[in-house]
Amino acid sequence: MIERSLNPLVSPKVIAQNLGIHHQTIYSYIYRSPELKTRLPYKGKKRRKYGSKRSRKIGWTTKVKSFRVNSKKMYWEGDTTKGKTKARVLTHVEHQSLYLKADLIPDG
Repeated sequence: MIERSLNPLVSPKVIAQNLGIHHQTIYSYIYRSPELKTRLPYKGKKRRKYGSKRSRKIGWTTKVKSFRVNSKKMYWEGDTTKGKTKARVLTHVEHQSLYLKADLIPDG
């Protein structure tokens, strides 16, 4: 039944909906007999990712760490932001006044 339904132009998800079964059942059946992989839309190959790797990378990572300084009135929040190089920017913001203090941390 599954073998007759396999078509390189139709995905296993669509076939599963038509047959009323889960698509993972079809994939499990296909992977048990490798010659059926050629009947998949991509014939068992992985899809090519278009664009450069650089465009898919996220350039900034932020780690947020909060801490209190001696008084309940002053609440500082510190963030470390890392760019594409090894340099980092350390920022501190006081929540009540929104005072911002930033320091550049060199490579290391």
